[in-house]
Formats: sequence, C-alpha cells, structure tokens
Amino acid sequence: MPVRWNPLAVRLAARLRSIRITARGVAMLSAGAASVVGAYWVGLPELLYLGAFTTALPLAAVTSVLLRRLELRVVRSFTPAVANVGRPTTVTLRISAERGMVVPRLSWSDPTPWGDPGGVLPRGHTGGDEGVTVSYLLTPPRRGLFGVGPLRVEVADPFGLCRAMLRVGEESPVLVLPVIEPLAVTALSAAVGEGRMSSVQRAPGGQDDLSTREYRTGDPLRRVHWGATARHGELMVRQEESVSHAEVRIVLDTRRRGYRDLSCLPDRPQSEAFERAVSVAISAALHFSRLGYAVDLVELGAGHLAPLTPTPAFLRSVATLELSDVDGGRGGGAPGKAVTRRAASGAVIAVLENADAEAMGRLALLRVGCSPAVAIVVGTASAFTTQNRLAAAGWDCVAMPPEATVEQVWQAAAARSRARNVS
Repeated sequence: MPVRWNPLAVRLAARLRSIRITARGVAMLSAGAASVVGAYWVGLPELLYLGAFTTALPLAAVTSVLLRRLELRVVRSFTPAVANVGRPTTVTLRISAERGMVVPRLSWSDPTPWGDPGGVLPRGHTGGDEGVTVSYLLTPPRRGLFGVGPLRVEVADPFGLCRAMLRVGEESPVLVLPVIEPLAVTALSAAVGEGRMSSVQRAPGGQDDLSTREYRTGDPLRRVHWGATARHGELMVRQEESVSHAEVRIVLDTRRRGYRDLSCLPDRPQSEAFERAVSVAISAALHFSRLGYAVDLVELGAGHLAPLTPTPAFLRSVATLELSDVDGGRGGGAPGKAVTRRAASGAVIAVLENADAEAMGRLALLRVGCSPAVAIVVGTASAFTTQNRLAAAGWDCVAMPPEATVEQVWQAAAARSRARNVS
C-alpha cells in the first residue's frame, strides 16, 4: 500500500531543508554554547541562564521562519508569448498579497533553465487590482518547451538569525521556437509553382469552342480568338485561365545519423547543424504557406511535425522536434492528402547535412515530378561530399555555413534558380 504523505508535512520538510543560519545566528549559537560550558566550569548560574537564552533565540528564529505564512499570488507572463532562440523575451511577474496586505520587501529569484534572475521586491500595498510588478529579460539559447519558476522569495526572522527560500506560485511553461526569419519573395518563390499556376482548358480534337466565349465590354483585344470569331460571326475571346494552388515539397532530414555534430550535453542542442536545418525548413514552409502554396512537409526520420494549420499546434511540434533513430516519417503540411495522392508538380526543397545512400534514395522518390529541385546543405564536415552527390543527381545545391543567416541562404538559392532558368 503506497504511503500517503501529508501535504503540510511535505511543505514543512522542504522549507526546513531551505533554512540557512546566518553569521549572526551562528555567532549567537556559539556564544550560547560557550556560556553554558562556562557556567559549569566556573559555577555561575547566571552564565547558564544567558547561554540558554542565546541558544534558544536562534532556535526560536528557525521555528518562526518554518511556520511563517507568506500569502502571495504570482501571475507570470511572457512578451512575446512565444519565444525565439537568441532573441530576448520579457518575463513579467505580478505579485500580490491576499486581503489587501502589504507585500514585504523580499529578495526574489525566478528559476529558469539558463539561470536564476532575481532582485528585491519593491514594498507596496496590493489592495484591489494593484500589485507589485517586476520583470527581467530571458534569452533562450535553444528551442524546446521549458518551465520557468516557481518564484522563490527569501524570508528572514526579525533579528536576522536565519533565512529560508520559499516557493510561491507555480511553474509556467514557455515555448521556444527556432530562429524563424521572414523571407523575401524571390525568383525561387515564383519558380516553385510554374508547372501548376495556370493551365488553359482546351477541348479534345483541336476544338476551341469550349475554351472561348463571346466578347464582353472591357475584354482586352489580345484575348480575341480570330478563328472562333470567323466561325461564329461575332467577336469571341479566350476563356480565363484556370488557376490552381501551386505546390511545394520541403524535405527535412530528422535522422540522428544524418548529422555528425551530435551533442549529449543537457544545456546544448542535439546538433547545431540540425538547428540550422530546422530554421531553414520552417522559415521556408511558413513563407510558402503565407503565399497560399500547398506545402508538403516531409521528414526523413520518424514523423513528428503537426500540420501547418492550426498554427499553434504546428509551432509546438516544431519546438519539441528531436532527431530520430527511426526512418520514414511524414511531417506536417497543408492538408497532406491533396499533395500526397499524386506526385507533386511544384518545387522540392531539401534541407540536410549528410546525403548517405538512404537519404539519396528517399530524395530521388520525393523529387519525382518536382521542378526545380533545390538542396540546402548545412554543416561543414561533409558539405562538399554532400553537394557533389546531390549535384550529380540533378539538384541545385546551396551551402549554409554556420555563420550564414536563413535570409542569406534563401537569396543564394534564388540566385541559383535564376541562373538555371537563364541557362
């Protein structure tokens, strides 16, 4: 039968572990112990009384801190609500006391995975909607879903003999996304859907009647179909071109063996190259989604990414994306069935570091019917070999060194696409 611990006892035990005797308290305990020993040594009962008093006072201070009730409420907010790697986020703490009491002047700290920022609470009344507000800047070094808090405040007895750190409030989750940059509309954006942006409906057998209609006021003369006009005896113009959504397939290598700079340290990303790959792939996916493209986001590892819509669920899956030991996933996209039922006819953009035989086989299948095919190679250890393999397979390759930004790589990919179109 499991043991049920009293919540009050658990709270008191945790508070007892956090109590620290100050230098003043240690001095008083030492003086008390010396007085008791001296009383028996010289036979003075007055020293015994003094020793008992000076020893009991620190113990009473510990008891007062242990039983002290600190009725504070904490509301923690983040601005912006979703953080990004390397960009400061303002954490605001609104602290109020119950029943309109005074918020005491206390030292505080707010534990985060990357340090414990803190300070001193300003003393103030908190009646009504008022409260004491403190804030600090948090700059996450890596993406993920992390906890901030609970708030810790330091309390002391009136004589300064002991101190304790008390927890106030609850832990708050903060979602940290990779670096996501807004990308410019470039030649690559336009080239993505050239195969599907427009198609003219024509009847079989060379007949033009189904692709023409009568002339209407305002129709440009360049759309006049003279053959149909001669047959019908009145001005006929070509029908409007039917427009369909362009498609783009983005392939992200999420296999653990696809990256060579793996790290097991808890305060570092699994792979710096993988983090850059995630930034490029997600920036491109959101860019094309905003332009109205149907995005097919494919992972070479186990599928983890949620569909692009709804966006909050997708961003949460991006923040918690990890390298996988399992192959063959399919990630998010805008609804995948419309894209995956057939071979895509737009562009394919692959983001990876190591193009081994398995990756090359998967990429060959994923690029069927796609044009252009662009590969963004992150990392430095195998970049040259990877680019050679992909170029031999017909991919336009762009290298992303560690110091390059997503926008710089995007512009380089656009320039490569323009060069291919010119040639």
